[in-house]
Amino acid sequence: MGEQELAVELEHVFVSYGQYLVLEDISLQVRRGEFVGILGPNGAGKSTLFKVILGLIKPLSGKVRIFGKPQGTNGVLGIGYVPQISQIDPNFPVCVWDVVMMGRYGRIGLVRRPGQEDREAVWRALERVGIKDLASRQIGQLSGGQRQRVLVARALALEPGLLLLDEPTSSMDVTVAEGFYEFLNEIRDSLELTILLVSHDVTVVSQYTDQVACLNRLLIVHGKPDEVINQATLECMYGHGAMYFAHGDVPHMVVRKPPNEGA
Repeated sequence: MGEQELAVELEHVFVSYGQYLVLEDISLQVRRGEFVGILGPNGAGKSTLFKVILGLIKPLSGKVRIFGKPQGTNGVLGIGYVPQISQIDPNFPVCVWDVVMMGRYGRIGLVRRPGQEDREAVWRALERVGIKDLASRQIGQLSGGQRQRVLVARALALEPGLLLLDEPTSSMDVTVAEGFYEFLNEIRDSLELTILLVSHDVTVVSQYTDQVACLNRLLIVHGKPDEVINQATLECMYGHGAMYFAHGDVPHMVVRKPPNEGA
């Protein structure tokens, strides 16, 4: 695999918070154009991994490359980031247009006024996620699914090559989440994006992504969902007693049995 084919490359990355080791010896490669789900329980280091890729955390050791260039190097293609929807205050008096324009600040800076190119980028982003008609609507007037699309539009306004989403379906039921994943695949194909998505939802992610990386401080496995999601993988992520119910090989529910319950 040539470097030019890689969107993300981590080599032997270690990260700690004080004395606590959060990520241990992470080596991960993501090809351009792939849709990859980062799976694992709460506290597994998923969000920390994103912060490393975004350049917000410097590893203790190891290398991080984005599109073949070291993280932080001038000229690296933009990374669009979609935070958890819970981080957005729906009562904040701002309209959809203004939220999406915030995504351009990475290019224009905080002191410059947006120009025509920036306004056109915002309209394109709104159209791509199907909410152009909501441009003047207040954020608080939108449904949870619509607000999530606003956050995606904000990330797309940067015109990135790589899109990171942190638990984007945490407030959605399964049916809405499935539609959202289909939407992500559509924009991945139309914009030739690489997408990384953090989730603890083995159920839906396994059905819609090209690859999954299963994380619990260590990178347990990385590969096609139907090849790497199994009982052994789930026990490494969630501990002994984790079980899944499946149609075929793809899990549709992961549960932890009580410690005193028999096998």
